[in-house]
Amino acid sequence: MNKPHSYNVRKIVMVILIPVIALLSYATYITRRAEARDRLQTEISHLIVQYRNGETQSIDLSKVSLISWDRLYIFGPYVQLKSIQNSLGYSWRPDTFFFPGPERAFNYLFFTRNGKVIQYVEYPLDWGNFAEKDRKVEGYIPSEAHFIINTYGYIFWSEE
Repeated sequence: MNKPHSYNVRKIVMVILIPVIALLSYATYITRRAEARDRLQTEISHLIVQYRNGETQSIDLSKVSLISWDRLYIFGPYVQLKSIQNSLGYSWRPDTFFFPGPERAFNYLFFTRNGKVIQYVEYPLDWGNFAEKDRKVEGYIPSEAHFIINTYGYIFWSEE
């Protein structure tokens, strides 16, 4: 009679323990992804500050060192997820809550490798507004990812 009780306790522990471990693993994964986005956002900000201080001729996003990417897509604050997916060429799904729209004052920078998103950044407009004019819909390869800031503070692609 002792065995069935022991089996039931073990079964109950497993039913509770496995989902808790899975939830903690997922929470850790999400936290690490958010921290990586924050570090990338900081690195981009640093490149913009260097340009504003006259230390560089352009904002060269190919110098982003935290990730290895082969194409960069930039979207404005009014973008819909479907538009992002159309530009990327596949049905990308974010790993966390993702809500672009007019209420969110961000540009969205998507870094891809081999056609898949490896990281994206919500970049606040008040830190630097990547202007819509002349934005390349097909994205930028690293050698093209040079930007300048005009007198109004908008960040534009520099073809040089």
